[in-house]
Parts: sequence; C-alpha cells; structure tokens
Amino acid sequence: MATERLSVRIDAVRAAIAEASKGEFISQEAMDTWIDSWDSDAELPPPEPDIQIRSR
Repeated sequence: MATERLSVRIDAVRAAIAEASKGEFISQEAMDTWIDSWDSDAELPPPEPDIQIRSR
C-alpha cells in the first residue's frame, strides 16, 4: 500500500517536471486577476500561459 502511494507521488512529480520543461507558465498577476473575478458578473476564463522560458 505505501509503495503504491509512493509510486503515485513519483508519477505526479514526473508529470509536473515534464509540464514545467515546456517552459510555459502563468504569472501570479494573471492568476490573481482570474481569481479576483470569481463570483462576479464578469468572471474570466482561466488564464493562458503568459511567461515563456527558453531552455538552454
């Protein structure tokens, strides 16, 4: 059981690393603007990545 949970965590970390390796991120400002719009008459869609980091 503990081994299965560890395996799930390892898979999640690997998936997160693969996603981050794309070099596309959402800025804190964009996230804050989106979250601030929740429960308003002008709720915004989830933000798109607005930060691109080129790999070396």
